[in-house]
Amino acid sequence: MKQITSKKITLKQQLTINECLSIHLLQKEYKGTIYILHNHETIKTTKLPTLVTFSLLTTANSEITVIVEGLDAETTLENVCELFNQQDLLQAQ
Repeated sequence: MKQITSKKITLKQQLTINECLSIHLLQKEYKGTIYILHNHETIKTTKLPTLVTFSLLTTANSEITVIVEGLDAETTLENVCELFNQQDLLQAQ
């Protein structure tokens, strides 16, 4: 069954190209869609050039919302958050 779930997170620093690529690769493996909402703009992670442009607009303390739509959305959202944790990008909340 298709689900939609989201989580608001705060970044410690600007996203790098490698981190964008990691998010994009996670999206390619997922049977659904992962979106990032920032400053009233929705970024679809299937489009790598858009994701890279988005990374240039992020700064330290940027607040983003990760939205996952598809099968097993909760687990995929945890995977995305874990990816941010591994890269040491998340502020303690």
